[in-house]
Amino acid sequence: MSKRKHHLVNKTLKIPKSDFPSLGKSASTSSPPPPLLLVQLPTNLTTKDLIRSHFILQHDSDKCRLVSQEKGLTFDLVKVETSNSYVLIKDDGDTNDASSSSSSENVPSDTKQEDKEARLVREKNTFFLECIQIKAGLQSKIEMILKTKSYVYPTKGISVDGICQQVMHSKKEVQAALNDMKAFNIFSSTDPSAAMYGTLSEEMEREVWYVIRRVLSEWDGGNDYAGKGVLKEDMITQIMDRNDGCEDDINEGVLRHCLEKCTLEVAGEYTKLNVDHIARIVAHHVFNMKRAPWEEKKFIQQWHNLMPGVGAAYEPKLDIIRDLALTAKEVSPMDQEAPTSIGLEAKVDDLVYLKYFPRENLPITQDGRFKALFKERRKWKLDHLIPYVEDLVKKSSFKTVQELLVLYAKVAPREEDDEDQVDYYVAK
Repeated sequence: MSKRKHHLVNKTLKIPKSDFPSLGKSASTSSPPPPLLLVQLPTNLTTKDLIRSHFILQHDSDKCRLVSQEKGLTFDLVKVETSNSYVLIKDDGDTNDASSSSSSENVPSDTKQEDKEARLVREKNTFFLECIQIKAGLQSKIEMILKTKSYVYPTKGISVDGICQQVMHSKKEVQAALNDMKAFNIFSSTDPSAAMYGTLSEEMEREVWYVIRRVLSEWDGGNDYAGKGVLKEDMITQIMDRNDGCEDDINEGVLRHCLEKCTLEVAGEYTKLNVDHIARIVAHHVFNMKRAPWEEKKFIQQWHNLMPGVGAAYEPKLDIIRDLALTAKEVSPMDQEAPTSIGLEAKVDDLVYLKYFPRENLPITQDGRFKALFKERRKWKLDHLIPYVEDLVKKSSFKTVQELLVLYAKVAPREEDDEDQVDYYVAK
């Protein structure tokens, strides 16, 4: 269906009497035209864009989608009931149009006559399918699929076609999402049709980054990896030669993927690495050194000691791990490493603790995420909550964190002795 003005507007149309079921016996001498499924295309699509398009019926559901491979767009089809009758009109202005040819094929041969300029498609119980473009949620769905393809031992992974079948989106959309996510191309294939994707296990990624960090700390070519940069191929050679400390040999494809994720810029033959990305990797390592929360000052000292690179540019700031750890003024008995871990001589008010609570270990669905957050803490300050949910906003149709919070949280009443005058959010 199209909303453009037709050349037959305000003109009397000739429609065979046999097309009208309501006329009863007079229509029984001829077979009614076959039913047609009417789809109203959005303004950014034409019938020519449907040449490489197809409909997908969702499993265990009556929902249907239209996927345009030509445009790289995906639409949900929503049934819209109307009281109108529908008439099919031959488009003399575009005889080669795909819709014209397909429409004529659906009309019985005995009615394909020049004087039959219109046919009644449906007289009553009329409806059409409206296309609603799907713009959010694709990355989250792909992440869930890739997590089932964890690369611990050699694995085949999943192809772009396989992902498309599961998420019911176009190849262009899926490939763009994989590129934005810097998804792990298991065999480093440059041919999109042969590429297989998955995720690295935490164990393997830690092993690889242990060697990368060691090389950046000891190799002369890595002294200024964020300023001047490194010669990437030379660095890969260094890493492959030093991976004898790993339980298993490092796969070069895995190594290249890790380096690609922390690449900040390519300037000529040099590759500049992202200090913040490497600092977050080191922070994970420091938090995993012990189960109990860290005193903030001791954590920062250990963090800086393990960071490769010399100078202020390589000293990480706490702001970059706001989604990795929670700050607290005291430690619960369950989180204490030992009765003396808090420090008997120090006042509680003098200490700040960091508890390892990485966002990446939380559920990626909205419902699951908020359940996990409010299980960890009964109430949250907005500043502390934002780092743990802002990724959900980016992958949804919401524009702000506050819009998302309306669904899952509410502002808690302030206590009478509240001196901070800060709003806290609690679960709805």
